[in-house]
Amino acid sequence: MNEEPMMNDDPTAVDSTGDGALYPGNVSEVPGQSDSGLFVEAEAEADEDEMTLDPPGRIAVIGAGVLGLEAALYGRFLGYDVVVFERGEVGQSLRSRLSEPLPVLPSGCLSSLALAAIAAQNGADAPGADRPLPITVGQWVNEGLVRLAQTDLLRGRVMTSCNVAAIELVDVDLDDPVTGGDTVEDPMEMEIVGEVPPDFRLVIDPDDGRQALDFEAVILATGGALPSEIDGWQHVLQSPYFFCIGENHGGTDVVAPADERSPDGKLRDGYRQIVQLYAKLGGRATLDLYRPKRL
Repeated sequence: MNEEPMMNDDPTAVDSTGDGALYPGNVSEVPGQSDSGLFVEAEAEADEDEMTLDPPGRIAVIGAGVLGLEAALYGRFLGYDVVVFERGEVGQSLRSRLSEPLPVLPSGCLSSLALAAIAAQNGADAPGADRPLPITVGQWVNEGLVRLAQTDLLRGRVMTSCNVAAIELVDVDLDDPVTGGDTVEDPMEMEIVGEVPPDFRLVIDPDDGRQALDFEAVILATGGALPSEIDGWQHVLQSPYFFCIGENHGGTDVVAPADERSPDGKLRDGYRQIVQLYAKLGGRATLDLYRPKRL
């Protein structure tokens, strides 16, 4: 697979959970369903038995912590329609330690993609456009993660106070124009190749009432233990489009058990998982947005 993602510096964190988001109870303003995020035949680089998700396929990220926001940002850079759901606030699991000194090097708190998004948002000469170098956990959250959630790529897509109560699989209606089925007459519409897997239906409990939303892929970024409070997650766990990232969600390539890895290693594993899942979705084994560009 890909070499280890090249970050701005060693990306390190004591807590790589996915708690926290930005727009309380704003599910009614979740970006609309994509009309062309269809599952199509994988490219040559992908396994013949694998199926890919072309941009702007619709992806839900559960958890808006360090890795949750990064997974969403990575997907947005690739053109995916990504929405983040969080039952608390941005960096929720870090908020009990806001006054504590930063546990890692300041240069390693944000990835190269995050720094680029923040710089692009503020402009080279705008106040606060300088690269954020926090020295406390509070500065990491408020000057790093919160600012990242406010950038153009993620604004309006990070939903706080939105608890995911349940996940289930639902068959795709191929006669629905939204899915590109039989009623679509546009000859330029993407052809559906092979069997179309079911969508994921997320039952959301925002402040303004329960809602159900469908997505083509789900990224679980809640950190440690799998969320037993989400009904039905056991039934979707083996789906090829359901991904778990975080310190206890590592894949077979993680070289050390979770309790033996350093905080730096745990976060680095999380970034590696993000690279791999999007390489799989894109059908491109060499896809790695963290790798420095060749001059």
